[in-house]
Amino acid sequence: MSWLYLSFTAAFFESLRDVFSKIITNKGNQPLDEYLVAWSLRAFTLIIYLPWLLLSPHPIPTIGQDFWWALLADATLSTIGGILYMRALRYGDLSLTVPLMGFSPLFLVMASPVLLHEFPSKAQFFCILLVCLGAYYLNLNPREKNYLAPLKSLITNQPSRLMIIVAFLWALTTSFDKIGAKNSSPLFFSASLYFCTALISFPIVVIFSPNWLSKLKANFAKLTLLASLKALDMWFHVMAIASTVAANSVAVKQSSLLMSVGYGYFLFHEKNIKQRLFGCIIILAGVSLLSIL
Repeated sequence: MSWLYLSFTAAFFESLRDVFSKIITNKGNQPLDEYLVAWSLRAFTLIIYLPWLLLSPHPIPTIGQDFWWALLADATLSTIGGILYMRALRYGDLSLTVPLMGFSPLFLVMASPVLLHEFPSKAQFFCILLVCLGAYYLNLNPREKNYLAPLKSLITNQPSRLMIIVAFLWALTTSFDKIGAKNSSPLFFSASLYFCTALISFPIVVIFSPNWLSKLKANFAKLTLLASLKALDMWFHVMAIASTVAANSVAVKQSSLLMSVGYGYFLFHEKNIKQRLFGCIIILAGVSLLSIL
């Protein structure tokens, strides 16, 4: 059962990455903007990632014909999603925004018939309903008697709206990840993706992040730590899926959503935690069942 501990460890580092991302974009005399943090996360993780790739048995695999278009599409959507993700964490509650990433498997099931020619079963549709129900409770305010208010909140609350967009974008990138990995190797495609996203997002940082170079130098250690958390999350996740059925590992890794709700309460003193915890548990159940069906 070593894969179980590896998956939980990956979830732990993923939730820590989200916590630290929120801290460095909100705390200190000069909080970092989402553009610089999103770019640094990719660029610094790439540097940490390269030795892992170069020490692998086959660092440069045979490249298939679908590799390049999948890489370009994946990098473009990942760049947009990365910036929106950091913006949602910066301005929204951790316990409210991160669990909405549970919509990503839902969107993946919807996109799979088009991109991967994979069709959902009736059981998977039931799991989708669980995710939607969990999102409803996540936004439920017991003081409000308007039962449509949670649905309205998903649209009117900007951080929530941004995170749902990210969930949709990353559902698409999951399909492109699979196509790219099949036309090269998982390690090589991941490294290529980090390189391209860092390259694409660099001009965005220069234009939209004032004094980006001075902020980068002053916060170099913090950004390196953030990238290290991402690299550890990735390493433990890859080790886990190498030890068991990938769907089992993915299901367990969704426990990071629950951890984020806990961090939101204990570290940031966020409100309505009972409703958010209950909603997150429902989302977690739906996502976990969806991953293993």
